[in-house]
Amino acid sequence: MTKRISYNVGSGEQVRIHTETIALMKSLKANPNPINYRLVYEAVIGDNTILSNVVYGMVQSKEQLTDIAAIRLSQKYLTSHENEEEHNYINFHIQVIEAFEYLLDKLNEQQGLIKDLSKYPDDVRFYISKLTRSNNILLKKTKSTKTDMVALRAKMVGSKEAVYTDLVTQLKNELHMKHVLPEVLKRNSSNKLLIALYDIDHFDLFNVSHGHYLADSLLRSCAKLFDEIFKGERKGFTWRSGPDEFVSIIISDDVEEQLAIFEELYNKINRLQFSDKGVGDIHCSMSIIEASADFEESINRAYRALDVVKNTAGKALHVKR
Repeated sequence: MTKRISYNVGSGEQVRIHTETIALMKSLKANPNPINYRLVYEAVIGDNTILSNVVYGMVQSKEQLTDIAAIRLSQKYLTSHENEEEHNYINFHIQVIEAFEYLLDKLNEQQGLIKDLSKYPDDVRFYISKLTRSNNILLKKTKSTKTDMVALRAKMVGSKEAVYTDLVTQLKNELHMKHVLPEVLKRNSSNKLLIALYDIDHFDLFNVSHGHYLADSLLRSCAKLFDEIFKGERKGFTWRSGPDEFVSIIISDDVEEQLAIFEELYNKINRLQFSDKGVGDIHCSMSIIEASADFEESINRAYRALDVVKNTAGKALHVKR
């Protein structure tokens, strides 16, 4: 999280900000917890204009700030995973350098003991004792340093994982797609890989009509369907590439198999049921394109194909290279 809350204004202004924050939380029917308070506080401060517009817009539309919505908005507007990852990366390298400097000092000390031992053979027991003690310290420090570096590396990996993971669906996000998909396309340029793009129809209206909680539930239901296709030995990726969009790719040289799986996914999404919560049928649009080794060109064709699908009320479109 960013390092605020820090008060750099007078006491009167502090009281005003706090009072307005509490009043705004009541308007949003937000639970009184630190995450909700922090989010609304930052909206009141107004440094992040987009965040302020979102929060005050929720007040105007009489939306409730649920705990899940607050976490999602905090992750989007108040979290800096990249900075944390960079900080961990720097700490890791500093620790490595310090460890090697310590080990070098100990090795030099042992080298000196060995030289003394050769000069004074009568004192061999004394020097062997010192050398043994030095070796024990060196061994203990080496093990400790290894443990510290393994733990720090795990933290770095965790930070990177958080940067690449969508909070709502736990699928990989668009940033991960932009890093990984270009390499996948280049490595598999000899195969006929298909890219499927799914779009939940009228998702904004769904969000407004039924609220963030149910909208997030719909997205998670879609994510489970995508996860199911990669159980077992089948390889590939699905990304949440936008608020209501998913991009999926199956690494296979069997085009018919890819088409069949994407078609099945399309049907399953359209069969999702929320009738017990007063929601009508769920609809999605899908485009499928044959990918090239060029990431940008492939993604742009997928979106152009999706526009054709939505404008013609079609079901799916398979566009070859």
